[in-house]
Amino acid sequence: MHRYAISQSNLLRNIRVNDRDYGKVAFVYRLAEGWIFLTGKKPGGGRAEASNPFLRFVYVAAGATNGRFKDAKDFYSALTWVLKELKLREAFDLEGKTQQSISGIAARGPVWWE
Repeated sequence: MHRYAISQSNLLRNIRVNDRDYGKVAFVYRLAEGWIFLTGKKPGGGRAEASNPFLRFVYVAAGATNGRFKDAKDFYSALTWVLKELKLREAFDLEGKTQQSISGIAARGPVWWE
């Protein structure tokens, strides 16, 4: 999944985010898609790991990559970008017909699941 996230990070290069580790953003985005598919809910947006199970999930998954991220401490800024992007896609897909909106991912799974 880490290799796939890095390859997908090329798609995110022209988007401004506070977190310049585009591989980290892509990694969190793919994990968020899986989270939505498994739970039927979008990830939480809280900064504190103790109150955000999705953020805890991200840190555990990042730890399983054997230190491949430059800074494995702050995934929150990547998460905030992911949540904004998912909200935008949901706004454009009111009927949940694509596999890119929150409701579409929850119903049919993410595109990479196929």
